[in-house]
Amino acid sequence: FEFTNQLAVDLLDALGPLLTPERLARIRKDLPVYIFSGSDDPVGANLPALAEAYRNAGLTRVDMRVYTGARHETLNETNRDEVTADLVAWIANTLG
Repeated sequence: FEFTNQLAVDLLDALGPLLTPERLARIRKDLPVYIFSGSDDPVGANLPALAEAYRNAGLTRVDMRVYTGARHETLNETNRDEVTADLVAWIANTLG
C-alpha cells in the first residue's frame, strides 16, 4: 500500500489520544516496556519522550535502546543480529 502524507497525518491524529494521562494511568505499573530504534530513524525522534511519559505514568520497567546508524526497521538492518540478540536477552532477563 502507499503510505501517503495524509495517512501519516491520520495515523498521528489517531494515536494522539492514546497518550492522555487517563489512558496512561490504566497501564499496569509492572508492565515491562522495551523501546528500540535506530539513530537515523526519522520516525523515532520522539521515542525518548514516549519512554519518559511511561515513566511519569509510574511504569517501573521502561528500557530503551538506540542503535547508532540504524534506521526504522532495526530488525532488518545490517546489525540485525545484535538487535535480535539484545531483544532476546531483554526478554529472557525480564521473564527471569
